[in-house]
Amino acid sequence: MFQGSLGRICVFPVQGPVLLVVFARPDTTMGLFNVVARQALALLQDALTTAN
Repeated sequence: MFQGSLGRICVFPVQGPVLLVVFARPDTTMGLFNVVARQALALLQDALTTAN
């Protein structure tokens, strides 16, 4: 995770060469950021599993 004056960026490995990059505004709480990132990661992993 990287944090700067314009917000946060976090990169998650998904599957093979696929990465999920999540951006958040500076006023986003870490709790909300983690919840949304985990939801997005689960949805992306499910979509990739279904596609294969």
